Amino acid sequence: MTDKPKSKPLPVPDISYFARRGGLTPGQKAYPYTLATGPFDYISESGNGTCTVQHHLILGLEKMFADVDAFQEKSRALRIKIDQKLLLKNFPQLSFLGGQLPSGNPKEAAAEAYKAIEARWPELQEWQPKKSRRPGRPKDEIKSTKKIIVADACRNGREPVEALTAKGITTPRTWQKRGCPPVYSDAFALPIWRKKIQREISSLK
Repeated sequence: MTDKPKSKPLPVPDISYFARRGGLTPGQKAYPYTLATGPFDYISESGNGTCTVQHHLILGLEKMFADVDAFQEKSRALRIKIDQKLLLKNFPQLSFLGGQLPSGNPKEAAAEAYKAIEARWPELQEWQPKKSRRPGRPKDEIKSTKKIIVADACRNGREPVEALTAKGITTPRTWQKRGCPPVYSDAFALPIWRKKIQREISSLK
């Protein structure tokens, strides 16, 4: 008796991609996986605190299916035969649906696609993005601090490298993993790191 071949699992929907298409800005939460109260929750960063990831996701799906409709119309005008394989080749983000894509207008198709995501939610929660544990202050805070120090040094005629060293700011950890000294002045003394520091300081001005 031979075992039946295992069916290929459906791709994971890129919720972040669809939510971005639906107007979710980079400053807002892109991953509803991190929310514990339900599949989709309120975005605290939204203007009135009531906009949901679900709202942006559905809008993004509607835009995607509007693109599908436009593609089909253009293909028909060019007398190109359209099948599901061709559609998924041009819109691979929709491959998570498997089989036949939803029919109807973009709003109806988006609603059906959303139901498919909602039905798979217990499974999708296992695909939450890994959080990197970065010791120390957040990256944005460090960059902001560096900008202030560099701007102050430039105003007062000081060398930015000296100012960063005096304030105890260390070189990026990713550099240190590749052998860069943590102290800016020490790293700047080495030609291999001098250019990188110069580029970094230029970007901070």
